[in-house]
Amino acid sequence: KQNIGLTIRFCKYFLVKFCPHDLFTNTKADLAPANTQHMTSKYVKTYHTSQRWKTMGYEESFLRFLESVVEDMERKIKRQHERLEHDERYMKAETRKSR
Repeated sequence: KQNIGLTIRFCKYFLVKFCPHDLFTNTKADLAPANTQHMTSKYVKTYHTSQRWKTMGYEESFLRFLESVVEDMERKIKRQHERLEHDERYMKAETRKSR
């Protein structure tokens, strides 16, 4: 049995694949920095080859988090499209009034 020896607060997302908090930095979609430590590739490789791989629930948690990020972005895009459509209708109406 391999012991990956993790006693510090570590980023489980980074351990699975990558940290979503590193995406979209300095944009409106910035998730803010992770408040946990990113492990070195040595620890990541050890986890991926250990008996704990895919048994700790980290992968499912990672997938749920990414799905929530995608849903949130889709909502924001939809809201922006609706706002744009409203603005276009408003501009057309204003153009007609000024004629």
